[in-house]
Amino acid sequence: MCDQDTTSANVNHYRMRTFKGYVKQCALLDMGFSGPAYTWTNKRFSSTPVFERLDRCFANAEWCDLFPNTNVFNLPIMFGDHAPILVSTESQYRRPKLKFKFENWWTMEEDFQNVAKTTWDLSITKPFHTRMTNLAGTLKKWCKKKKPIQQQLDTLQQQINSIQMKPIQEQDHSLEVKLIAQYEENMTKLTNFTGKEQKNIGPLKETETHPFSIMQSSSANGEIVLYPLRIALEIIFSILKILHMNL
Repeated sequence: MCDQDTTSANVNHYRMRTFKGYVKQCALLDMGFSGPAYTWTNKRFSSTPVFERLDRCFANAEWCDLFPNTNVFNLPIMFGDHAPILVSTESQYRRPKLKFKFENWWTMEEDFQNVAKTTWDLSITKPFHTRMTNLAGTLKKWCKKKKPIQQQLDTLQQQINSIQMKPIQEQDHSLEVKLIAQYEENMTKLTNFTGKEQKNIGPLKETETHPFSIMQSSSANGEIVLYPLRIALEIIFSILKILHMNL
């Protein structure tokens, strides 16, 4: 809506004035923003990059009366050439207290099977409920050293956002591209694992007595898909909940 909203010298002032006129006729207010100044780029970083604030949030007086604490956040540009915009009607966020729970992404960690199996085998002479408690305690300590996929995504998004908030001449676009690639890789990893887990797990069959190879499942096409650790641990934590044990 003004020259400061673009880095391009090719500005159509007639369209800009026309758009301002429509906004004024509708009695709309620009709600401002927090975050990167521009919401679109042509991504021609090696030649003539152009950045513009094309996306914005407008509201009328009634909205402002109903939601006086409205905040608008320009999120980083990662997918496509536009930035998503987040509108919050609350000025403060209250994070719920996190409780211990088994996360499916654990089974994708390289050292998960070794840690779980080693802990289980070390308590082989102890009662079953004691072994379960020891395993739960070990995994609780182990997971604290790991960064959940969602937390990794949040960190990457913050890093991308910090790059895009810098003056254009100071932005490291090579690092930005690398971080976006990592973000996409983690997103694919998360969605693929969740999708396979929901699709492939079928009726459980008993095969062996060892807790780390006691179950298997059948996929839709009849193939056997093994999830021994995950299934065994699901059973363990279910029993612990039943026994009201505090993990």
